[in-house]
Amino acid sequence: MEPKEATHIRREDEQYPNLDALIQLRMRSRKGRKIRSRNKILYEILEACHSPAVEHWIMIKARVGYQSFVKHMDRLLTEGKVSSSRTNDERGRRSTTYYTLTSEGLQMLEKLKSEKT
Repeated sequence: MEPKEATHIRREDEQYPNLDALIQLRMRSRKGRKIRSRNKILYEILEACHSPAVEHWIMIKARVGYQSFVKHMDRLLTEGKVSSSRTNDERGRRSTTYYTLTSEGLQMLEKLKSEKT
C-alpha cells in the first residue's frame, strides 16, 4: 500500500490543509477497517448474546477476533452481565459453551443502545 500524499511531514511554519486526511489515515487499522470504541464492541457482543450463542458465532456477529472476544467476555462474565452454560456432545467427547445475557447484561445493553442513538 502506497502512502497517501497527505502523509508527508511539513515544517511547522507551513499550513496543514490535509490534517483531516492525516487523522482519517491514522484512525484506520492495518486491515483498512475503522477502529471501533469499546462501547460499540460491548454492544455488539451483548446483542449477539441476546439468545444463547456459542463463542465462534458471537465473534462473527460482533466482528471481533479471539483475543478481543476473550478480553471483553472475561470482563462481562466477572461482572455478571453474561452467564455461560456447558452442554456435552452426544458422544460425550466435547462440551459446548453457550453464552446468554443476564438481567444486568440486558440493562447494560439498553444503556448502550440509548447512548448509541
